[in-house]
Amino acid sequence: MKFKLTGISGTLSLAILYLRVYGSWQDDVHTTGPSGTPLPNPGLGDCLVYHINDYAPIDFADFNLYTASIGNDPGVLISGTTTPIVGYVGVDVKAAMQDDINKGRSYTTFTIKLATDTDSDTWNDAWYFDDPMIEYKLVTPTPRPVGGVLAPVNKLAMLTPYLALAGLIAVLFTVTVVRKRRNA
Repeated sequence: MKFKLTGISGTLSLAILYLRVYGSWQDDVHTTGPSGTPLPNPGLGDCLVYHINDYAPIDFADFNLYTASIGNDPGVLISGTTTPIVGYVGVDVKAAMQDDINKGRSYTTFTIKLATDTDSDTWNDAWYFDDPMIEYKLVTPTPRPVGGVLAPVNKLAMLTPYLALAGLIAVLFTVTVVRKRRNA
């Protein structure tokens, strides 16, 4: 499964991958039910989530391939000894998703695999999931105070240039008025 990272940047404070487990097969017996129904564990060990590279559209042949981990694997989604109930299970994917964000990948991508591929009895054993989603939160930067120096202000020093300009205008006005009266 893959999740688009367009528009997501920064540092994650939380990232949880949730999947709804709705059924299991154990020795060709399929069990499903409403939320809260316990599901038999197929007995193939831990159900693991691996962090993988982005993939092209998959086809039937891809299901026989094991895609290699690129690190920061989230780990156990369902323990090999757990009897989960129909509903959501989750695993922390923060390290994997942060790695994808930091490396500028377009997607954060995962695969699910049982610890043991088969119990060699030719009967189906599996978990069934749907509705994958990631809940994530970004770290919000803490406002930092901006330093400065408090300096006393001499109000007369601030007004001096304006007073000088007003005085100059008054002198020019007086000279102009006096000159016009002498000429008249």
